[in-house]
Parts: sequence; C-alpha cells; structure tokens
Amino acid sequence: MLARLVFLTALAISFSAFADDGKAASQPAMDPMVSELDTSPEPVPAKTDSNLKAAATDPTPDRKPSSNFDDEIKKLKEASSNHDENGVLQSATHILGEDPKNLAALNALAVHYYNQGKYGMSKILILRALNDHQNSATLYNNLGVIYLSESKQRQAMGYFRKALEMQPKYAYASSNLGAICLEYKDYNKAASILESGYNAVKSDLRRGSYSMDVASNYAQALSGAGQNEAAQKIFKKLIDIDEQNPALLYNYAVLLVARMKNKDEGEKIIARLKFIADDPTLKKVQDLEKMMGGT
Repeated sequence: MLARLVFLTALAISFSAFADDGKAASQPAMDPMVSELDTSPEPVPAKTDSNLKAAATDPTPDRKPSSNFDDEIKKLKEASSNHDENGVLQSATHILGEDPKNLAALNALAVHYYNQGKYGMSKILILRALNDHQNSATLYNNLGVIYLSESKQRQAMGYFRKALEMQPKYAYASSNLGAICLEYKDYNKAASILESGYNAVKSDLRRGSYSMDVASNYAQALSGAGQNEAAQKIFKKLIDIDEQNPALLYNYAVLLVARMKNKDEGEKIIARLKFIADDPTLKKVQDLEKMMGGT
C-alpha cells in the first residue's frame, strides 16, 4: 500500500507480494498529516516545521480565524483519521475559505483527490502548497506517491529523497523509497533506508496496518541482506501481533527454510500456512516443502 508505499494523510500504497519475489509488503503511502494537529488559533510560521502541527493554523496575515476555525481543524483531523472523504472535502474547503495557504487543508484535499484517482488535481494542489511550504517533507513524499502511481518511478524516487533531505528520519518517505529498493532486490540499500522508518513505527505496531507493513518490509530487506537473526526477531514480533497473516507467515517461512535452514521451525510455520493461505500461496508453500525435502 503507497508503508506499503505511504501517502501522508497518509497516502499509503503497499506492494502486495512475498519476500522471495523481492516485493514489498505494502503500497506507497501518502501522509495525511493529522497525527499531530495543533488546534490553537495562534498562527505558527509554516517554514519552521514541515508537519501539520506547524501548518494547521497559519492564517493569512490580514485575516483572523473565525471562532469555529479550530473546530474545522478538529473535524479535518477526525475525517482524515476515519477515511471520511466527504468530511475531508467539507472541512478542507471551509478552512481554505479562511486560510487559502493552509498546509493541512491543501494536503488533505490532495489526498482526497488522489484517493479518487484524480492524480492531476492532487498534483496541482500539492504544487500550490509547495509555493508557500517549500520545506514540507509531507508534500514531497505525497508528490512522489502520485508520480509512482503514474509509473514515473525515477521522478518519484527523486521526491522521496527530497523529503528525506527535509526530514532525514521521516518514516513515510524512507518506507516508500525502501519499498522500491526492495522491489528491485537491492536488499542492502533497502535495509539501510527502511531502518529509520522502522525505528519510527516500531513502538506503534499494534495501531494499524501501515506500521506492520513498514516493519514487514524491513524484515524482508534484512533477510535478503543476510541479516537473518535481526530479520527473525522482527518477524516473530509481527506474528505475535497478527498470527493469521499469510503473507507475513510465508515470508517468515522463506527466511527459516531458504536462509536459516531451520527445518523444525519452518515446518511449524508451513503447517499453519496450509490452513489460511490462498491457492497461489499454497503453491509456493509446496515449493518450500520440497526445499526442506518434504513431499
């Protein structure tokens, strides 16, 4: 999914594939910028920070926010968190009526149109926001997600790198860029890039699929790079949280059987997979069994 790849709203786009195919666990993700909203009516200069907390309440200089401005910001956060597209559209429109340069609202609208498949409109809004928020890592990440969705991978990677220049430990951009490296089986580079993304989400693995996807991608990269013990530690942590995830179990089985030659543990994971995997995955499970010398 764009962790996964990730759109900050997030626009998150994941690659749905398995480790032996060199593919990431999720799509590229957009960043929704709603996790740290500041609803204070006092303006905050947007250039001092690239996140929503700095940009959510930066009204135009000649206009004071109305009494319900902070309520609209709260509504925008709630609508984005709940994937309420109509709510996002209404709140963002109200906010931009008072503050046409508001980063949170412009980004939310960009994500809204991206989710509708209207990539051109989404891109226009992000480019408009960049006129006033040139230091926003979120905007560069989300622009990269759009280009990736348009099959313009080189441009996308450039914007993900630009986001990381603005914010070196930015989880969305590192996850998106790392997922691309994983797709090309450049495991060492993927592991290096994904490490910062994993460190940013590892304390929140139980909170949602994005964090799990980032961690799974990192584990796959470590596995491919030959860092088997480190990969195994992460896989075990993820399986403790989601023991019914066939993609996760399969990737762990690949690590155990193909790389660690741990037949006993591999057989246990494969036995679990046979009860929950779909037909395409079962074919791969059978190949793993043959690798172990099974029938």
